[in-house]
Amino acid sequence: MEAASDGAADIEPPSPLFESSTEPPPSDALDSRPDSTGNASGETAPSARNVRSVRFSSHNEVQLQPTDHATGDSGYYSKQRTSNADDTIGATQVDERAPNINLRFFRGLAAGNRRQSQRSRNRDRRARLRDIRQRQQQGESNESQVEAPPEEMVASARPMSNIMLDQQARSQNASRRFGNSLVSSLSVSRYFNNSTGTGDSVLIKATLVEEEELEYAVAEEMSWWQEHSKVLLPCLCVLLIALAGSVTAAVLIVQKKNNTPSEMPSQIPSSAPSQNSLSTIVNVQERGILRCGLSVGETPELNFRRDFCRAIAAVVLGDPDKFESIDPWADGHDRWFGIKRGLYDVQITGDTHTVEREVEEELTFSTPYYYDGASYNGNATLVKCAYNQRRHGECEDLVICVLGETPKQYISTHFSPEFYEETASWGDLFDKYKNGTCNVFAGDRLASIAQMGAVNLTGDHVTGNKTITNEPLAITTRNDESEWSDIVNWVLRSLVYGEKEGLVQDESLCDKSMPTDDAATLSYLNAVYCIGNYKEVYARAFGSQPRNDINHVNYGTPMLYVTPFGTLYKEDAKNETPQVSDSIMVEFYDRGLHCGVVIQKGCEDGNITAANNICGMGIDLCIAIAASIKNGNPEAVVFTRFDEEASALKGLANQSVDVLVGLHATLENDFEEVSFSMPYFYDNETSEAVYSVATRDNDVTFASYVNSIVLATVYAVSEDIKQDHAADMPTMTLYGTYYLWALKDAISAKGNYDEIYTSNFGEVTYEDRGRNALNELQTPMLFSNPGLSNN
Repeated sequence: MEAASDGAADIEPPSPLFESSTEPPPSDALDSRPDSTGNASGETAPSARNVRSVRFSSHNEVQLQPTDHATGDSGYYSKQRTSNADDTIGATQVDERAPNINLRFFRGLAAGNRRQSQRSRNRDRRARLRDIRQRQQQGESNESQVEAPPEEMVASARPMSNIMLDQQARSQNASRRFGNSLVSSLSVSRYFNNSTGTGDSVLIKATLVEEEELEYAVAEEMSWWQEHSKVLLPCLCVLLIALAGSVTAAVLIVQKKNNTPSEMPSQIPSSAPSQNSLSTIVNVQERGILRCGLSVGETPELNFRRDFCRAIAAVVLGDPDKFESIDPWADGHDRWFGIKRGLYDVQITGDTHTVEREVEEELTFSTPYYYDGASYNGNATLVKCAYNQRRHGECEDLVICVLGETPKQYISTHFSPEFYEETASWGDLFDKYKNGTCNVFAGDRLASIAQMGAVNLTGDHVTGNKTITNEPLAITTRNDESEWSDIVNWVLRSLVYGEKEGLVQDESLCDKSMPTDDAATLSYLNAVYCIGNYKEVYARAFGSQPRNDINHVNYGTPMLYVTPFGTLYKEDAKNETPQVSDSIMVEFYDRGLHCGVVIQKGCEDGNITAANNICGMGIDLCIAIAASIKNGNPEAVVFTRFDEEASALKGLANQSVDVLVGLHATLENDFEEVSFSMPYFYDNETSEAVYSVATRDNDVTFASYVNSIVLATVYAVSEDIKQDHAADMPTMTLYGTYYLWALKDAISAKGNYDEIYTSNFGEVTYEDRGRNALNELQTPMLFSNPGLSNN
């Protein structure tokens, strides 16, 4: 025997490994069989690719040769047999287990052994020989030193038909079990049937070698995403990076644009700017630009509104030109979208203040900058007919073109259908007016003035001095910061104060330095010095068009004005609105109202509930408010007396009381975290004495509710509803159905405003009551509030 490696020459030969009596079957018996897919091929089937082959030599040795499966170059084993007449096969000179013909050889799965080198196997043999010699030297018997001969298996390899081989090739589990070992008969048959060119049977004797059972893994088909993940993931990363870069660039462009002053209307931002804890005035001053929601265009009415934005900028920024116009209706947004989302700081779009809007839209409305309403316009004679509601004689040809839902509601209740014609737009209205379909038209007065100037009407055309509806136009702000709303209010009041005091636009007095952020100490008169007083602002916009009486400065004539409620009752209202749930109003259900009274003349001594004059009016209003909350109970109120305003303001701030009466509505008090209702009394002795019901400004819902009750007393006068007919007051669901009868209960408790006034001051004529009377004749309403003289 040829030595397989160094150190193996001393090994005694074992019993024969293979014995053969005939030649193996022809090699083409297997090479021509179908492969695993059923196709005939000259190649070995895939299941036999890893079969180790043995080269049989004439020297009775078993030799393994690694060859390529197809070309004979790589690590697979192929079988070669020398052309010798000696048919005896086996490794008779090796006294050990046959390392090259084992279980894995028969199964064709000995992948691990393919990678083991010949040198490694030789080292294993030498180690076993050294172990035998050591045992012999220790005196052990030779039989005990040598391991028991392994179990042998005799197998007959016979020629097989192609059909049998094909069936066995498809069976991966066709095997015999000997002890713990698995021997594949198919593997043995494949080997010996391919080993010769004959079809004779070959008897073999093989030593059974035990090995660990193989572990199997189940392969699953890769999904499309798994197969292409290496390409898709980098592409996805690139797209995300590009998107992030685009968003960043867009944000930078918007920020740059917002920091550039512009008087031209811009598009509304696509999303609301981030809110922070800073006050609005601080945000505006840090930004350096006032954002105003203004309609697009150049008309007298729009120029009028734009000047109010300039006035606010002059006060809070020191420069009337530091503002930006943003179109509230850009991108199809509704009327209140921008102001509620904080896209701009104020909105001046000709909005009528109604109680319904301030509650449901959660907005704060300023002092009216213009008292508007539908007026009659057209032929001078027929305009008088319309105001006097005459339809005979010289008025029999009267036909009124109507534009707008509010004017239509009024006219339809005062004229039969043949005396008015509905129109869809200003263009439609003027077409019908010019072709004689109508000879008078009704529309909002301020808009009518602007539209008549635009169409160049000629002839005898007049604009009525009175309005048939109440539509006070106001600047809107968010209701979540009363300080900013108060600033806007006092800017408007400063313009009226400037007209009353004769202060005019003066560039030398226009201070363009950055003002303080202390709202109470701002220079509100800077608005007058920079853009002019109210009269100058109006003249700059409308030229020679006359102001109607109601939009002049008041000098002591009646000033009680009914702000529209809007829609008071809704079928789908809940018992309690979300705003009320967050208000202190919920506490009144159990404990009633706590009313603080600042002592004024008429109630210095004795029981304050028996007082009259100014003090008594405030007390009566507290009773009306309490009754409206507690199902008409006029005793559901507790009074607390305060001798001076400072302690009263402290009591209101620490919630010792819920409301204050007898407090002067001044600029200084307004910025003490106080919200004032509409005035309930004007003291005619000096312009400094104006009284309103005060509440905490952090509870906007309760402040709105209190104002509604004060307003209801004036509304009852306008509708001629007295205490004994309180049931005629409308029901109200603005604050929830729990307050459905609130207006009825308030009037039932103390009566309307005239009744409250008379119970405290006695019978006084309207002329002698001064400002404390209903403004039925639409006399001037622009009031110069106290507190600006030293500003």
